[in-house]
Amino acid sequence: MKKLILGSLVILAAGIPPLFAGPEKTLPPAIYSRLKNGGKLDRIWINPKYDVASGFTIGRVDTLAEGLYANTVEYFPTTLQRLAVPGSINVLNVTVTNLTTLERPTLGVYGATMEVEGSVVDRDGQVMFAFSTRQEVTNMENVKESCRAIMDQIAWAIFKDLGKRFQEAHQLQEKAAFGNSSGLLPPGPAQPRSLTVGERLIELDNLRKNGLITEEDFNKHKEEILKGM
Repeated sequence: MKKLILGSLVILAAGIPPLFAGPEKTLPPAIYSRLKNGGKLDRIWINPKYDVASGFTIGRVDTLAEGLYANTVEYFPTTLQRLAVPGSINVLNVTVTNLTTLERPTLGVYGATMEVEGSVVDRDGQVMFAFSTRQEVTNMENVKESCRAIMDQIAWAIFKDLGKRFQEAHQLQEKAAFGNSSGLLPPGPAQPRSLTVGERLIELDNLRKNGLITEEDFNKHKEEILKGM
C-alpha cells in the first residue's frame, strides 16, 4: 500500500494483490451494510450525528494501485484539499482500491477507471460519512489526464453529495472550487460528443465478438465507418 499525504508519496508496502483479486475492502464491515445509493457517488452513508457544515480536514490518502500509472494518484490530495474546512475536528481518509487504464495510441483512445473508498471520522474515531465509488473517464489526451479527471470528478461528487449545507460552509461557488486545477474542464456529467472512428470500430468489434451481429453485418458497418473518415 502506498500512502499519500498532501501530495507526498510514502511507500508502506510493495505487495502486489493476487491476479484477478477484487478491490480490497477498507471500510469497517458495519459501514458497508449502511451504504445506500448516492447521487454522484455510487454508495454513501451520512451519520445522522454528522453536522455536514462542520466539514473536515484531509488526513490519509492511501493507494493500493499498482502499474505504470499508479503514481498519478499523487494528485489526489491536491484535489481533495479543495474540500477542506480549516479547523474542522473531522478528518477525511481515502483509499484508491483499484485503478485500471486504457491506452490505445494508434486509435487515439485513452481512459481510466478508478475505485475509491473513503470516510470522515470525528476526533473519537466515529465514522460520520462514508462512501464507495467507481468512476471512469475516457478520451482525454492521455491516460494521466484521464486519471486526474477522475480524481477531480470524485472530489466534485463528494462536494455535491454532502449537500447544500456543506457547500455553503466553503463560501465558494462550484466552478471556483472545482475548476481547471488539472487543466481539464470542471468535472461533472459528461457532455455528449461524437465517437471517434477508432472508438466506433472498437464498439463494432465488441458487438461481433459478443455474437450480437453477424460477420456480414460487421463488414458492412465497418466499411460505412471507414468511408466516413
